[in-house]
Amino acid sequence: MGEEVQPLLQKALPYKKVNLKAIFREILNFCNRNAKYIPLCLDWVLLTISVIFSSLLFLNNSEAFFSADVVSGIVFLELIWMCFAYSKSLYHRLLTDNAEVIVRVSVKTWLFYILVCSLLYFLLLKNIFTGKLFYTTLFLFGFFLFCSRVVFLSFRKKFRHLFVRRKKAVIIGYNGYNGDLQHIINDGFFEYKITGRYQEDEVRMKSNGSDYSDIYEMYREGVEEIFCCLSAMKKESIQQLLYEADQNMIRVKFFPEFEHILNRPVLIDRLGNTQVITVRKEPLLSEYNIIIKRAFDICFSLMVIVFILSWLVPLLALLIKAESRGPIFFKQKRSGRNNQPFYCYKFRSMKVNQHSDKVQASKQDARITKVGAFLRRTSLDELPQFFNVLRGDMSIVGPRPHMLLHTDQYRGEVNAYMIRHFVKPGITGWAQVNGYRGETRDLRFMQSRVEHDIAYLENWTFMLDMKIIFLTVWNIFKGEQNAY
Repeated sequence: MGEEVQPLLQKALPYKKVNLKAIFREILNFCNRNAKYIPLCLDWVLLTISVIFSSLLFLNNSEAFFSADVVSGIVFLELIWMCFAYSKSLYHRLLTDNAEVIVRVSVKTWLFYILVCSLLYFLLLKNIFTGKLFYTTLFLFGFFLFCSRVVFLSFRKKFRHLFVRRKKAVIIGYNGYNGDLQHIINDGFFEYKITGRYQEDEVRMKSNGSDYSDIYEMYREGVEEIFCCLSAMKKESIQQLLYEADQNMIRVKFFPEFEHILNRPVLIDRLGNTQVITVRKEPLLSEYNIIIKRAFDICFSLMVIVFILSWLVPLLALLIKAESRGPIFFKQKRSGRNNQPFYCYKFRSMKVNQHSDKVQASKQDARITKVGAFLRRTSLDELPQFFNVLRGDMSIVGPRPHMLLHTDQYRGEVNAYMIRHFVKPGITGWAQVNGYRGETRDLRFMQSRVEHDIAYLENWTFMLDMKIIFLTVWNIFKGEQNAY
């Protein structure tokens, strides 16, 4: 009886062997299709966990955590994070960008998030969260966020073949510039796998499109994209290649070989309908960035003038006058933006002399007064330059302005020296916080200073200005070797 029932049960309940590999493959495909949503959900979970941990520390009962106000506050914080994360493209290239970029963007987004949430806390959330609970939540979230990124990047590095479906691609044309490109792409965390290299004469192409067997064979082998070297192919061959690749649904991309020719990174911009190449990125050419930087300069300099210089100037004026005769302020023509001269103001730190426009201050300079030595060591002598900032001659942060005599001297001796005049000079700068301030002992020292100034010009961000201001204040209290 049992033997007769068993076939009936097998028909009624058909048994199929579970294919674990197929299930795992489907899970991976789902994760790849929705890759940018998974970290977003994880960040939401981490933010919620941060609130729970903070609540356990600072709330007396669990009912308070589930109150409508607290829940709405949590949702509000999560929505703000989502807006910031997407505005910074935090999740768009999480699988392909290098680790340094991902960590840097994550930290910057978190810092902006704290800044905005702090403002909203005093406006909207003060009645919902206590200050301790609120800021503990934000810093716990930052800690969890950093740890999750480190874990994710470690996992991605080990199992990168599971995350990125690499497209098959080939290179047509060869020159010295792209000799190592195949190795770089195949070994790096990119979405391509170079499966072949061809010279132009190794690919049969007919202008009438009747014979494109080699391109068709690439298509049959799964090639999805062709990288083409412009300088290694004729114009007619490129046109034929584009036609035949279109016929086989293969995308064509061209190597930008300008970096090899110019020996530096380049940017492609548009002038009307014409593309132009520029050899230097300049964020401060953007009207938006100009407005942001100028607005900050005005607000910051007004605060210093009203709250510090209003009482400090009379005090320092008495000390300067008591020690030596002469004016309170020292003004000197210096090179400004676009090499336009302007009068730069300082508290007078030297005895009145005939060499102030020709000779830099040096260590144990006899011209420096006792009060002046203190002013220079603490950088207080630079404070009147906030009036220059308010006038628009200078910025809070930028390359330090040099004497006109030194500008004429170094422009012919230091490589790319005049590039630093593309932006307004500053009270402090990237070169100064890295130790390149004060007396210029030799041309190598000046060359390093100029390189730092150009690096600031090409990589400007508002957060970089904040970092330089913080380091400047830190160095004042710490003391600097070259501050004399």
